[in-house]
Amino acid sequence: MSNQFQLFLSSNGIQHRRTCPHTPQQNGVAERKHRHVVEMGLSLLAQSLLPTKFWVDAFLTSIFLINRLPTSTLDNQTPYLKLFGKHPDYTSLRTFGCACFPLLRPYATHKLMFRSKRCIFLGYSSHQNGYRCLDPVTQKVLISRHVVFNENTFPAKDGLQSSELLPVVSSQGTTLPSPSFSLSTSNLQHSSPIISDSPDSPLESLPIPTSPHISTLPSPIPGPAPTLSIPEFSSSSNHSHHPMTTRSQTGNLKPRTFSDFKLYSTHYPLQALSSTVTPLAPTSYRQAALLPDWCVAMREEYDALLANETWKLCPRPVDHNVVGNKWVYKVKQTSTGEVDRFKARLVALGFAQEEGIDFTETFSPVIKPSTVRVLLTLSVQFDWEIRQLDVSNAFLHGILLEDVYMEQPKGFVNSDFPDYVCKLNKSLYGLKQAPRAWFMRLSQTLLEFGTDPSLIQSLIQKLQTEFKMKDLGPLGYFLGIQASRDSSGLHLRQSKYIGDLLHRTKMAGAKPASSPCTTGLKLSTHVGEPLTASQITEYRQTVGALQYCTLTRPDIAFSVNQLCQHMHCPNSVHWTAAKRVLRYLKGTIDLGLWYTKGEQTLQAFCDSDWAGNPDDRRSTTGYGVFFGSCLISWTAKKQSVVARSSTEAEYRALAITTAELYWIRMLLKELHISLPTAPTIWCDNSGALALASNPVFHARTKHIEVDFHFIREKVANRDISLQFIGSYDQPADIFTKGLSLARFCLLRDKLMVVSLPISLRGMITTTFKPPRFPWLLTYLIHQISVYPL
Repeated sequence: MSNQFQLFLSSNGIQHRRTCPHTPQQNGVAERKHRHVVEMGLSLLAQSLLPTKFWVDAFLTSIFLINRLPTSTLDNQTPYLKLFGKHPDYTSLRTFGCACFPLLRPYATHKLMFRSKRCIFLGYSSHQNGYRCLDPVTQKVLISRHVVFNENTFPAKDGLQSSELLPVVSSQGTTLPSPSFSLSTSNLQHSSPIISDSPDSPLESLPIPTSPHISTLPSPIPGPAPTLSIPEFSSSSNHSHHPMTTRSQTGNLKPRTFSDFKLYSTHYPLQALSSTVTPLAPTSYRQAALLPDWCVAMREEYDALLANETWKLCPRPVDHNVVGNKWVYKVKQTSTGEVDRFKARLVALGFAQEEGIDFTETFSPVIKPSTVRVLLTLSVQFDWEIRQLDVSNAFLHGILLEDVYMEQPKGFVNSDFPDYVCKLNKSLYGLKQAPRAWFMRLSQTLLEFGTDPSLIQSLIQKLQTEFKMKDLGPLGYFLGIQASRDSSGLHLRQSKYIGDLLHRTKMAGAKPASSPCTTGLKLSTHVGEPLTASQITEYRQTVGALQYCTLTRPDIAFSVNQLCQHMHCPNSVHWTAAKRVLRYLKGTIDLGLWYTKGEQTLQAFCDSDWAGNPDDRRSTTGYGVFFGSCLISWTAKKQSVVARSSTEAEYRALAITTAELYWIRMLLKELHISLPTAPTIWCDNSGALALASNPVFHARTKHIEVDFHFIREKVANRDISLQFIGSYDQPADIFTKGLSLARFCLLRDKLMVVSLPISLRGMITTTFKPPRFPWLLTYLIHQISVYPL
């Protein structure tokens, strides 16, 4: 330790504490990581047969790989992701010590010099974005980003023109020369105390591969292999007798494990990595063009466009706008998170379109979630079969009425007519009129063929003749929602979507919460510390994803509504509240809506708080609509005006519930579903019920006369029926305020938000694996406390 360092410590009041002599256990974290680096570095040297003079390059490469390997201490994430907030790029990884051919143009002194020469790959530059390539003749290291690799060839095995590059590992057990480390001997004397003739050495039992490219990991039972000698690091004192019993001496070695497989060898780090990393979609055509899977995906998309006669090539118009295009890539996954296929889509840059020239009318039909739930409920009530169809390239079937011109797609420019453009005959993703064109084509086709239930298979066949589509069979997974069905009912959940959200927000290892919010939650704009720009973006993305989770999780509707009210200016308190919702979802990831057969009645429960918002004193409306025992529609929403009394707040909630209930009744009527009785609305405010049932007007109610007349008319026509319900029995209470744990769980059960029934659990594959056993134990204890045995 230098005098300058000691002076720095004393001047800053820092006490320097050292470990006891020959006691590396006191510095266990650093010692264990040092051993990890050394073992991987020696493996790289052994595989490439490079001499130990290149130990620095091997160790730096091992550190580079370790930082990009998933680790159980970070919940199976990589240190690179934790540090930089993004996934590392694995496409640039190459085999250490292999033959490489860097571009020598920058180093050339005249034109007749060779453009490249055979070198040895020594790893990755830490100061530049390039590869380090050793010239075995001049012993100079060249750094270049333009390198061609031959990962099946190792120049050191060929003795490439240099006495320095002789094979160092042989069947005779040649001892490697000891490298000269610039580290203290106390840190090295126990790092790798492996005797060369020890039969228990894990490295000795590994076969030396003839090629780094293999299709599978090596067998856990290795065959005979040549003896490999491991270097002993020089030290000033002899420590051949280890003072403590180690696993290396007893042979009781722990397998090197990740969460889902065992790694029996450090010879194949890249192959092991590729088996655990989900492929990432490229962000540009330049990246995709280097990957075979995405090249195939782009070719399939391009062939589909040509087969569909989406465009025809023509000379570039002089007096007309020409829009550009881009490739968009996405990895399609199944409900269990497995890779289904690689999808490439050509998208037109519709923002360059000019209104009145390139398009006239726009319309994007989007189905209401409550409509989907109504149809699913009816399928359970009447034992209807649900068939799922997927139209391939749906927007490409729309017929364009305007003249639209587009540039030729990247990578597929016609060599005979490179200056031509595409005149679109049919719609393309990205065009402003594409959704409307597809909707008009589909509507016309359905009206032509009809929807007779007795001819449903004939309808599917006719649709398949009109459009290229896939028959996905019974409903199982759609729009991020998993559906499990048997004779007893239908269960809807978003376990996979929630699991992905937890990993994206780095909350997969957080402690589960018993409820989505605290009792009496009231978020304010004026309480809390401001967030940074990146935190604000993350907050908005997270809350938007939570909003989508409410499609099958009405139990978080109130909490998410509170978070959505502060999207414009979130602070630290709001971010903490959002994390609590995530922690609650983690502990209840398998909960979802349960639809079962019941009475064919339509009823709603409505409620409202009064002046609950601390910033503007507006009230919150909450309602839930049930068809039989199935919850099909709900909301938790802040009212648009300030209510002057609790009766007014409840009355406005009653009006909103009446409108939703009346719309659902008209939908059922279109589906030819008749109700035995008029729909019923249950309200816990007697004043609001009196106003709706009696023609009373006075100064305090004149400002809500529109709502009054609307409800009054529906009651008089017997379109709805109003009933009183006690506040304790009001299930809509869960949509208007933060509740205690006991009451929250009680109302959640009334909404039929439950775990997957036992009868269906054998029909699915678990989509979310808890990262550690303590988390699983906490989860089970929480479930038992909520649902006592």
